[in-house]
Amino acid sequence: MTLLIGGFETTGGVITNVVTTLLIQRWHWKALVADPSGMPNAVKELLRYHPLSMTFPTRPSAPGHTTASARTSPGSS
Repeated sequence: MTLLIGGFETTGGVITNVVTTLLIQRWHWKALVADPSGMPNAVKELLRYHPLSMTFPTRPSAPGHTTASARTSPGSS
């Protein structure tokens, strides 16, 4: 079940970012409407522009938590 929810979150985040980008940069949207043959390249480029890792939220570490490279102090993220 967790995998299903995780996949939904990732897909939803990427679709939202891609549509927002195309709405902000309307000339790209219009170019794709005028010539849909450019869609495969547009999808590749938009996934490169909005990588999947960018859709994951960040969260602060617990105070005093040690990672592979650092130890956090109270109030740090």
